[in-house]
Amino acid sequence: MTLSFKDYSELIIGFFFLWIGVYVLFKDPYKKISWLFFLIIVGYGFIIFTDSILLQTQTINQYILWQKITDWPLFFVPIFYYHASVLSKNKTRQQDKILITVGYLGALGLYLSDIHGGLILQESVVRFHNFRRMDGFEPGILLIPSIIYVLSFLSYGIYNFLSKINKNFSNLYYAGISGLFLVITGIIVMFSYYVSIYGVDFLFTVGVTTSLALLIFALTKHNLISEPLSFFDKAFLIKTLIIILIEGVYFLAFIIAQPTVDFPVYVLLIMISMLTIFTHASYDWLSTFVNDLVYNVSSGFSVVSDAEVLEAIKNYNNPARLEDSSLLRLFAARKNHRELPVDSLRKVLKDAIDYFQPENESKRRLKKNLKFQILKMIAFHQAEEGQILWELGFEEYPVAIMNRESRERKPLFQAISPSDYSYISRNAFIALKKEAIHDVAWRLSYQEKISRK
Repeated sequence: MTLSFKDYSELIIGFFFLWIGVYVLFKDPYKKISWLFFLIIVGYGFIIFTDSILLQTQTINQYILWQKITDWPLFFVPIFYYHASVLSKNKTRQQDKILITVGYLGALGLYLSDIHGGLILQESVVRFHNFRRMDGFEPGILLIPSIIYVLSFLSYGIYNFLSKINKNFSNLYYAGISGLFLVITGIIVMFSYYVSIYGVDFLFTVGVTTSLALLIFALTKHNLISEPLSFFDKAFLIKTLIIILIEGVYFLAFIIAQPTVDFPVYVLLIMISMLTIFTHASYDWLSTFVNDLVYNVSSGFSVVSDAEVLEAIKNYNNPARLEDSSLLRLFAARKNHRELPVDSLRKVLKDAIDYFQPENESKRRLKKNLKFQILKMIAFHQAEEGQILWELGFEEYPVAIMNRESRERKPLFQAISPSDYSYISRNAFIALKKEAIHDVAWRLSYQEKISRK
C-alpha cells in the first residue's frame, strides 16, 4: 500500500500536535491545567494522524476497530476544554464542580455506547464502497444527542473563556475562539451524516487544526489562566525545529521511495515515530526522575526538572531571559506580590544555592565545596566551563586560560591532602555539576511543597 500527499500531511500535522501536547505536559506535569491542555491537544492530534491509518485498513472489521480506538477525543475533549475554562477562573464554584462531574460521566456513557456499536453509528451499514471516516456509516439513534451534549459543554467553555477577557487576560480570546471552531466543525460533521457535504473529512481536519493552533497561540502567553504559566520558552523553538526536521526527513523518504508495506508494518513505523516525540519531550523529566531515585529516593520526587534549574541558574544575572523561565510558575516565586516575579525567582534561586554553602572547611577541595562553587560560579559569576575547570582544579581547560592564570596565581582548589576530592577529569566535573544541579532542583521542590501547605 502507498500513501498520498494528503496522508503524509495529516501524519506530519498530527505528530506536530502530539509533540506540542507532550511538551506542554512535561513543562509542569503536577498541575491539573497542564494535563487538560495535554489531553486536548494530543486527543485531536491523535485523530488527525490516525486518519491515514483508517483509510489504509483492508477490511471493514479493521476499520471499525481503529475507529473505536480513535473515537475517544470526540467525546472527552469537549469536557476537557470546559474543565480548562473553569480553571481559568479565580475560583471554582460548586455548580462548576457538579457540571464537570456530569460532563465526564456523560462522556464516558457515550463512549461506552459507541464501543457497544449501533447506538451512535450503525457500523453494520456501509454507505460507500471506499469507506471513509465520518461518511462511512449510517447514524444511530444517539448520534444527534451525543453531538448536542458535547457541543453544549464546548459552548459553556467558550462562554467561560470569553467572559474572563480583560486587559490582563486578553489571550483568553484565542482560547475561546478555538472552541468556536470546534463547535462549527461538530455541526458540519453532524449534518454530513444526513446531507451530502463534499470534502467533509478535509473540513474536519482544517477545523480541528485551526482550533488547536489558536489554543496553542493562547498558551504562548503567561496570562492564559489566573495563575501565570509559561508553557513555551526559547528552547521550545529549537526542540520543535529538530522534531520537524526529523519527522520531515522520515516522511519525505517515504514520499520519494513510495515503498509498499503491509498494514501491521505501517502501524509499527508510525508508533516508533511517535516514541521519538514522546521521549524527546520527556527526556528532562525522565533524567530528573532517575536522579531522584539515585540521590533523593526518600524525599519525594522533584516538581521541577534539572534542565529547568540549569537554564534558570545560567540566566540568573539576565532578568530579560529569566522572564522566559518556566520556573516562574512556582508558587514560591510568586507568593510575594510586592515584587516582580523575576525578582522573586532570583531570591528563591539564591536561597536554594546558598543552602548548600559549606559551614566549615570551605577552603579544602572537598566534594561539597566543589558542588557549591560550581553553582556559585555559574549563577553569580556567569563563568564559562573552561574557567570553572581551571579554578576548581580540573583538567581539560583551554590552554589560553592556563597560560594566562599560571603567571599570576594557582587554581583556587587543588588536591593537596589525601582526603581531598582527588578526581580531576572533565567527566568528574560533569558528574559533580549534574549532582549539584539536582540538589538545587530538590531544594526548589521542597520550598514549593512547603509554600503550598
